Amino acid sequence: MDPVLAMVLAVLEKYPDGWTGTVSQLFAEGSSLADCAQITSPEAVGKRLPAIHPALAKRGYVWQKNSRIHRFSRQEGWLVR
Repeated sequence: MDPVLAMVLAVLEKYPDGWTGTVSQLFAEGSSLADCAQITSPEAVGKRLPAIHPALAKRGYVWQKNSRIHRFSRQEGWLVR
């Protein structure tokens, strides 16, 4: 699994109602929750987010970006398991 995807999913497991913050905050939060040895910086996370977006959508999550703020939330109609 993509390490950034694993990190984001770990954050979303901790915050099932969604998460909002900067890439630096996501990196700080996620690196303590998942094995992220391959992720070297917040910038690396930011560059991978567009690529993992389809995988997040398949799992029922929406990723939105507004300037420097990223928001991950459940798509309407999806059940949290």
